Amino acid sequence: MSTTTTTTTQPTQDLLAGVPEGRRVQHVRNWLKDFDREVPAKREMIAQFRAWLAQLSDESITRSYQQHYNPIYLNLASVFGEELPFEEIHSLTIDSIKTKLWDECEYYFHLSEVLESVRNKRDFTTDQSSLRLKGWDSELIRSLLSRGKGLIICSFRFGAIRYVPIELALLGFPILQVVNKPAFEAMHAAFESLGNDRERSKLRLLKTLDAEDSLCTVELVNALKRNEIIGMCIEGNTGSDGPWGNTSKSRIDFLGLTIQAKNGAARLAAALRAPILPLIAVKDGDTSGELFFSEPIIPPAGLKRSEVEEFVKTSMQSLYTLFESYVRQHPPQWEGWSALHRWRERDDAPADETAAGNADPQEISRLLADARSFRINPRRVAQLPTKDGVMWVDLRTLKGFQNPKWAEPENLLAILSKPEGLDLNWIDNTSRDPEWKQKICVLLAYLRESDLVSAY
Repeated sequence: MSTTTTTTTQPTQDLLAGVPEGRRVQHVRNWLKDFDREVPAKREMIAQFRAWLAQLSDESITRSYQQHYNPIYLNLASVFGEELPFEEIHSLTIDSIKTKLWDECEYYFHLSEVLESVRNKRDFTTDQSSLRLKGWDSELIRSLLSRGKGLIICSFRFGAIRYVPIELALLGFPILQVVNKPAFEAMHAAFESLGNDRERSKLRLLKTLDAEDSLCTVELVNALKRNEIIGMCIEGNTGSDGPWGNTSKSRIDFLGLTIQAKNGAARLAAALRAPILPLIAVKDGDTSGELFFSEPIIPPAGLKRSEVEEFVKTSMQSLYTLFESYVRQHPPQWEGWSALHRWRERDDAPADETAAGNADPQEISRLLADARSFRINPRRVAQLPTKDGVMWVDLRTLKGFQNPKWAEPENLLAILSKPEGLDLNWIDNTSRDPEWKQKICVLLAYLRESDLVSAY
């Protein structure tokens, strides 16, 4: 007797159904950070998230994720505005956003896989073929630790950096990872979900520390005195005095800008004679990366107190110069684009010293009468979408400009952004206000003096 088996395929449940587009990333992130959920369910979620993210349109991102788009676009334009057309900067902005959103969510899925392995008593092996990152140099790390001063691994929020602390622990190196408060809370929840299983695995070698904790510096010093590794992403301002603190900073040339950035890593190295190992983790796929170690920075023997500031300044500049080369090669892999404007020093000097003499309202009126038109200077202005329309931002001074209320319902910034620009014919045909032309000439004079518009 024969039997026939009929197989039916159940449709996969849409795990994102009903979640508004603008909330999907946070929904997925929270879902993956629930470390009590089973990995197979998370595997389905991360697959659906990847598919959704890949098809997410530019328009959807600029509409629903302006909090990401605007600062990233602004900073990319500030750095690459003289080199790249703005269409390409827009594309880089979209790529940067998608890369950041994917990398964070995929990391929490990977962390869940590691936790499952620990729970099942199947600790990851130290065979490098089982690790996600290629290029580990364990001998270099051991040789630096052999100095007995601990080791400071300095990197940036770039590429596959999130994998580094876990893999160092799996390779058998004790490491204290310095992170911001949200990352610290997530890692704490992950380790809590393991209970005693963590202590029986190599993950016990990985500890995390909140960068804003008042005892942060003490913990770092103690780790180095124990001859352990501390891992730091050094760009930005986060520290024990909070993300807006103004202590322990260095003035650094970076990406053609002057920035102020925390220099705690170099100060620790100087105080404890701990070597600094610069490390860049370049992503070469959705779930893999390659490590690039740079020349270690070794504090000189007998470093005098009077020489510390120069060592700190030189070391920090060296680290940022190294990092700049990778940012220029792989712009979308740097997550710091969203915050660069917070660190940079602003240039309030006018772009053209002769502009003031050519920018009085009477001169503007004469140019309009001579059939000249005025248009935006695209190399000086970033146009950012807002709920009220488009806002201009001066790429040099970071001052923002919105359409003046007295001009409504006309949108002067939008007119100045068009290829034909703003001319006398447009002025004469848009308002009966006797002061209309004078108001526009005063505005154009100010914008021209600031090099934000030009006459054509």
